[in-house]
Amino acid sequence: MKRPISLKLPILLTLAAILLAFGALGVLVYEVKGDIQYVFSSAVLPEPPSSTTSVDVKQMFALINQARQENNLPPFVESHDLSYVAYLRAKDMLENSEFSHEATRSGATMKNIITRLRLRYDRMKENLALGPTNSETIVHAWINSPKHAEVLFAEGQWDAGVYAFEGKFYKHPTVVTALVVAN
Repeated sequence: MKRPISLKLPILLTLAAILLAFGALGVLVYEVKGDIQYVFSSAVLPEPPSSTTSVDVKQMFALINQARQENNLPPFVESHDLSYVAYLRAKDMLENSEFSHEATRSGATMKNIITRLRLRYDRMKENLALGPTNSETIVHAWINSPKHAEVLFAEGQWDAGVYAFEGKFYKHPTVVTALVVAN
């Protein structure tokens, strides 16, 4: 005898909740018009698309870690998950023509994205850049800005992700770069 569908759905949801609690399920993320949706899956976060800008994110990461080493700090540890968060932040800023840590139009702040992706971090920080098209210029500007330097030279061990996204900001071609650090 078949059970009615109304009984199957609660059983499936309960099973999914139990599996998720024990780490047996990951969260697959896909985007729908800038909104983040969740689907139960055994997959992990997707790779952000390869950055095709003149900003070399690998070089940027190396320059940041060199500056941290010169200040007797441990290097940032590159995180696939935080690179995906940085990608979503940069993409959102270009799509909404809003260069801001607050993301008032979309609500896609760094903290909101990290929370919605169910990543577990206690402290989170970000640096943003609009316009510069090379790694050295961006890192140099961040080092020489007290607020940005606080992020770069945060004490302790941090995971980090960086992404540069090329597009139009108020119809003008530009590059938005996001660095996300968390621990």
